[in-house]
Amino acid sequence: MKRNNCIVLYLAVLLFLTSCKGGSTAALNEEGPYSRVIVTTTVHTALFRELGAGDCIVDTCEVDDGNPDIERIISHNPDAIFLSPYEGQNFEKIRKLGIPIVEMPDYLEPTPLGRAAWMKHYGKLLGKEREADSLYAAVESAYNALRDSVRQHLAGSKTPKPRVFTEMKIGSTWYVATGHSYIATLIADAGGDYVFKDVEGKGSKPFNPEVVFDKAQDADIWMFKYGASRDKTLDELAADWTNNSHFRAFQQGMVFGCNLSKTRYFEETPFHPELLLRDFVNIITPGTLKDTSTRYYKKLQ
Repeated sequence: MKRNNCIVLYLAVLLFLTSCKGGSTAALNEEGPYSRVIVTTTVHTALFRELGAGDCIVDTCEVDDGNPDIERIISHNPDAIFLSPYEGQNFEKIRKLGIPIVEMPDYLEPTPLGRAAWMKHYGKLLGKEREADSLYAAVESAYNALRDSVRQHLAGSKTPKPRVFTEMKIGSTWYVATGHSYIATLIADAGGDYVFKDVEGKGSKPFNPEVVFDKAQDADIWMFKYGASRDKTLDELAADWTNNSHFRAFQQGMVFGCNLSKTRYFEETPFHPELLLRDFVNIITPGTLKDTSTRYYKKLQ
């Protein structure tokens, strides 16, 4: 139960943080290659291992800028610490140790391939430049092939694109991905018409749930992420908030959820957006691909 609550809190924090325009203004550390590193996120740990740099990781832990575990850091004798520069963090206590800090601001990228391309920078710093270049080329090729398949499938079609909205009410807030966000790009590349495509900015913005309902109640498809020990049902979703059952997507049975407790969504999709795009294509533009399976999202029953 604690893990599920943490996932919900993490989602809310992540959505809020990606709404920030900035990050740290510190310059990226271009030195390296590094052979003993501390990595602070599971996302990047998974990537480093895929690049063949798993042996370089001496610890994977959160680094609290306010009260970092200095003894733990020193005990590993790292030659660099890789961390995400969320707004408001300065890591002064860590900087005083004289250990190079490599900032990983890839989460601020507004496009799937833009974020994935950061693997080339990280690969260079880990002495895995060739491996990273090769992996990115494969990811880019697969992503573009999926996007082109959608365009060919829809070419000449006079049928309106399905209207799509995402996420769900968390407390008294609904975090909405903006029209120039990562999610908005995925929906467009999958052949969908994103309900909130006109919302300015990058990342996500907090909305009053009633405003979301007014704008999305007639949308065709609803997709959201959540964390639970078992898959969420339509009945449970209806009980979460009165208006949920009044969305057209709910009434038509076109609600798809990604259970973060049962998938490797955050570990895989940042640097493998082609895997996520495949899910989006099979949900938004069915019939485009021969393989209709989904990896992360399931239709709620």
